[in-house]
Amino acid sequence: MTYAILDCYTDEPAGLGVPPYLGTYPRYIYGYLKKQFPNEKIYYFTIDDLRLWKKWGMKDPNENLPKSKTTNITVYNLTKHHQKIAEILSDETTEIIVILGVHVPGKYLSAMPGTLKEVTPLIADLPCKKVLTGPAIFGTQLFGGQFTERIDKTVFETRAYNFNFAEIASLSLEGTEIVEQIPWMKMLEIETGKGCNVGKCSFCTEPLKSKVLYRN
Repeated sequence: MTYAILDCYTDEPAGLGVPPYLGTYPRYIYGYLKKQFPNEKIYYFTIDDLRLWKKWGMKDPNENLPKSKTTNITVYNLTKHHQKIAEILSDETTEIIVILGVHVPGKYLSAMPGTLKEVTPLIADLPCKKVLTGPAIFGTQLFGGQFTERIDKTVFETRAYNFNFAEIASLSLEGTEIVEQIPWMKMLEIETGKGCNVGKCSFCTEPLKSKVLYRN
């Protein structure tokens, strides 16, 4: 089997996953797959890779860009294997794990998170199993003040990877290998706790997702 992680980026009150940040979701899931299936291939792609293939026909609008022009941030964060994305996703991949979800929309300077409305039609025709995970399984919306996006369950199976801190201790180390597929400068958060015992911030989903837990 061949696994592909498609990072559409995540933005939560307690977790930054929009480049230049690399969120915990892809790192933990990569570590989990590597540990469970040590002999299988695991690829990491971004929504930028997918857009370049499906929307731009692999013609990078940022290549040889004049200084007078603005960088297209929707295809700015390309991975090591982006040139082979069509071949890998169409011919090799047996399961694609889509990480997606924005709970605190913001202004992004070097990337644009993917939405369910955008990514669903882009991958619907791929001949592999499609798993949706991340904040999106609880609800996602790129713009504030709007209803959450609906998940097309004819396309996706939803899966919550709820790793405890004992598991994370090893998975986070196994998952460090993912950075070898990412050529740009990265900022990686270290998760030290979950939940919140204050629960007074109107924008925060952390108290709803987990009871208060801290790493040893």
